[in-house]
Amino acid sequence: MVLKNKPTLHHFLEGIYGDEFFEINKKIVDLSEPLISDEGKELVKSYYSESLDPDGRGYKNLIRMMMDDGLFKYLPKGDEQWVYFLKPFLKLTRKEKTKFKTKK
Repeated sequence: MVLKNKPTLHHFLEGIYGDEFFEINKKIVDLSEPLISDEGKELVKSYYSESLDPDGRGYKNLIRMMMDDGLFKYLPKGDEQWVYFLKPFLKLTRKEKTKFKTKK
């Protein structure tokens, strides 16, 4: 049974929010037209391209900070699950150390 008078979600949202609702959602979802400005792009680029001093950024300090924050109580309790969780961080610290040495 089809209800002819039942409004569609599109008409409902259009009636409440107007076309602006759909324009905003398109901007959020459509990756071909990013929301970030050129100035924002430059700021992000400066963050990931700057040279980081690796002192205090090793895996031992990372594990200590995670313990201090209580993060380990939320990690899976499997035999090596926490190792799988830490691998990306360990890889990143090695990259930072290598990058820092080459920029000096």
